[in-house]
Amino acid sequence: MELSVATVRGNSPNFRVELNSVSTLSMESELRLNNQSYINLPVGTTAARPSNGVQGSIRFNEDLSRIEVFTGSRWKPL
Repeated sequence: MELSVATVRGNSPNFRVELNSVSTLSMESELRLNNQSYINLPVGTTAARPSNGVQGSIRFNEDLSRIEVFTGSRWKPL
């Protein structure tokens, strides 16, 4: 799935963009979260880490209870 848009706007906190587990949302510009109390991150186990991640991808590892970032070759604690 590919989502190409210039701007996504909605009424906080009711606006949601949801992707299924095999989709990727690639940001090629800055991401602004104004007046938000949280952002939902992808969550999964160590074994469920995507091996074909995009450099800069972030996720929460529920086995290790930490946020990780993909360096292009491995997942690293943030």
